[in-house]
Amino acid sequence: MNIDNVLTRYEDSGHLARKSLCQELHEAGLRRPDHPAVVAHDARLTHAELERAIARFARDFVAWGLAEGDQVLVQPPNSAASCRDPVRADAHRGGPDPHAALAPTGRGAGTGP
Repeated sequence: MNIDNVLTRYEDSGHLARKSLCQELHEAGLRRPDHPAVVAHDARLTHAELERAIARFARDFVAWGLAEGDQVLVQPPNSAASCRDPVRADAHRGGPDPHAALAPTGRGAGTGP
């Protein structure tokens, strides 16, 4: 049995939807905005709070000159603070330059902040 047949069987049974993680999180947020989306040692975020943080992060990328199709690597610390503001989480803790977490990786990826 090849992988396409397995995936099709899972899709047909309702156990698999070929969606991105962003799509899944967005849909979960629409269904249950006040339910926890992120639980970390330092805080919790609801789906609505996570959605707002993602939108703010996307606006920052656009302001820095990134466009659809550009690729970046983001490596924030594991904390709820990094979900609220992933670019500035390290700086908030006295860490390195908040823009150091961003590294353009492909196709005309802007110059960064």
